[in-house]
Amino acid sequence: MIVVMKSSATEEEISQIIRRINELGLEEHIIRGVMRTVIGAVGDERGKMMLESLSGLNGVESVVPILKPYKLASIEGRPERSVIPMGRGVEIGGKKIIVVGGPCSVESREQIIISARAVKEAGAHVLRGGAYKPRTSPYSFQGMAEEGLKLLAEVREMTGLPIQTEACPPPSKSSSCRPSTSSARGTPTSSSASGASAPSRPPPATRWTSARCRC
Repeated sequence: MIVVMKSSATEEEISQIIRRINELGLEEHIIRGVMRTVIGAVGDERGKMMLESLSGLNGVESVVPILKPYKLASIEGRPERSVIPMGRGVEIGGKKIIVVGGPCSVESREQIIISARAVKEAGAHVLRGGAYKPRTSPYSFQGMAEEGLKLLAEVREMTGLPIQTEACPPPSKSSSCRPSTSSARGTPTSSSASGASAPSRPPPATRWTSARCRC
């Protein structure tokens, strides 16, 4: 459930709602927008049913049930867009359509340079390319690893395109995960995420979503 406060609601009225939510054994999740405040109630479903009584309190505009399992990420709980900076002035999630293009994996310097130039000339905004390609068979192509990251850094400087590649553990002194602008962790169909490049895929429960890579 979420409690949508009126734009004229005072801090005391908001605090009163929060206290009532806590009294019902629920945890509040406050989202302060430009025009109004939304308070999410997270916890036992039985306590949430009693939240409907809050609709009559001062400062409350409406009490809205959210049936989706991803309540905190739902459009009802977080109406504003998630904007993810990709670097070099490119943002994903805003009003502008962002096109990401490139090969599944970095296989050679010649291949990624040709691909990057084609992506740039086609008008895309971000270059993608996998430096690590985990495979079940040890005889299959596993990616160029750190050498692939260095090639991605080279074409980034050459074309000015931000780079999207896989995530990996924090870099050690002997490794370089610096070239990545943003990255993805999980299967090729998973959401964008943050980090550098990873030689192994995590289970679905550990995939990252919508985080900024600062490497």
